[in-house]
Amino acid sequence: MVRGPWKHKLSNINEQASIAICTNCGPVMVCRNPANGSWICEPGLRAAQRNYRRKKYKNDPEYRDQLLKASHQWQRDNPERTAIHKRRQHLKASYKLAPEAYDRMLEERGGVCAICKNPPAKGRLAVDHDHSCCPGMKTCGKCIRGLLCHKCNRALGVLEKHLSAAIAYVTTKIFE
Repeated sequence: MVRGPWKHKLSNINEQASIAICTNCGPVMVCRNPANGSWICEPGLRAAQRNYRRKKYKNDPEYRDQLLKASHQWQRDNPERTAIHKRRQHLKASYKLAPEAYDRMLEERGGVCAICKNPPAKGRLAVDHDHSCCPGMKTCGKCIRGLLCHKCNRALGVLEKHLSAAIAYVTTKIFE
């Protein structure tokens, strides 16, 4: 991880080409440090700026409100890009799955539920994973079983804990 500029020592600075050798980053583009006019590698400068913005966001409520307003406005102005970003983040955070991998799974299964073989009634198919490996909503990404419609996913979630009892109940004779 690239830390602040104080961790980056430059050598072989070529001022005309704005390149140098950084001890942390290797060959890099360099620029003048606005604070004191010294040379700094761009990754180090970006890290210092990122740290500054994080501290300011944490400690300055006006700055935080300004950024949140701008972010919300951008989301309202760009609903398609926002939806793509949210889908990517959800698949990555919950299932360690890229949207391309989800789309590939969907195509391999013909766009239908792995259990009932119907297309989803609305929205997308849910990613099903083995809850004995990863209990809860998030998964390690290695225990993904397939794609299910909402109804089958809910039914499997309910029956998964009591499957053997449900099978025994269904296969017994009717009470006379």
